[in-house]
Amino acid sequence: MTAPAPLVIVSKSEPKDHVQRLCALGLNAVAGEAGTDYVWYPHSQQWGIERKTVSNLLGSLADRQLVEQVHRGAKQFDRYIILIEGAYARRANGKLDYHSPSDPRARSDGWVESKWEYASVVGMLLALQLVGDRANVLVHHWPVLYDSPTAIASIVQQTSSESGSRFTRERQRPDLPATAVLGGELYSDALWALMALPGIGAEVAEALIREHGSLYNVVLAAAGDGFANVKINGKRLGDKRAEKIKAAITTSFK
Repeated sequence: MTAPAPLVIVSKSEPKDHVQRLCALGLNAVAGEAGTDYVWYPHSQQWGIERKTVSNLLGSLADRQLVEQVHRGAKQFDRYIILIEGAYARRANGKLDYHSPSDPRARSDGWVESKWEYASVVGMLLALQLVGDRANVLVHHWPVLYDSPTAIASIVQQTSSESGSRFTRERQRPDLPATAVLGGELYSDALWALMALPGIGAEVAEALIREHGSLYNVVLAAAGDGFANVKINGKRLGDKRAEKIKAAITTSFK
């Protein structure tokens, strides 16, 4: 007997064809309202997705609407995902460009020049993932414009499957090292954000923050070769372990 398709509630404010597209991708999608754009219920939990094109994202960062949405979503859902739809990139001058051919400001190649600093946007997205007291906010980037149903179907099916059930049913916030008390609330949040990732325990998270100074710097280091000097109990991280940790960070904070 095959398992029923996961139920997904799609906000009526979303594109009208998304219900049909999600059903074609193997979900039981229905139109309704449940507090955000997409809601589903893996293993007795309630997960939500807020979908943003890059243009929408920049606008909601500017007026702080996204900050309010994330605070609300972090309290309402067991896991709250900000899904960014569309490609964006850093220009040589440090500004952020995004791909949106239908935008009247777009160049002939379909890219729009924004006035935002790329590093500022990345920093704000990292900060959003520290909202709330459960480190349950995730920012996920899907670079193909108008193809977010594919991303949503993949996320829902993976989290609803038995292969993902151990994480969704048994995930608990790990104990912090004693030094987190001395480091303050922001330090504790940075440790929890790292410890939520696979393969990163309290000792590793503390060593990464100690070596690089902040969560933002840890993410930047993961994109390069910045873990060579990280030590656990006086011993350098092994190459294989360092690569697994870097993969976990770059996948979650991209």
